[in-house]
Amino acid sequence: QAASVAVELPLREYLVALAEATRQHPAVQLGLSPRGLILWQRVAQAWAFLQTRQFVTPDDIQQVATSVLDVRLAGNESHMEGVVQEILEAVPVP
Repeated sequence: QAASVAVELPLREYLVALAEATRQHPAVQLGLSPRGLILWQRVAQAWAFLQTRQFVTPDDIQQVATSVLDVRLAGNESHMEGVVQEILEAVPVP
């Protein structure tokens, strides 16, 4: 059922921009892969579903970002939460 939660084009583009930002951040040795990006979208859909919505919002994407990216990015693990926050602040929200 979570897979049926809508992710509109601007939010898919936002996810791609966020993934690209992980690859360009100087503290990240290995950024988010395409598979990791798909996982992030699915986790955001599941989060929206648990909030009883049929669509994903930017807040859903941001809410699950740390949980998803902590295990997907290669870099200094002790600073990764701050890096995720920097990335979320750097990419414009649709």
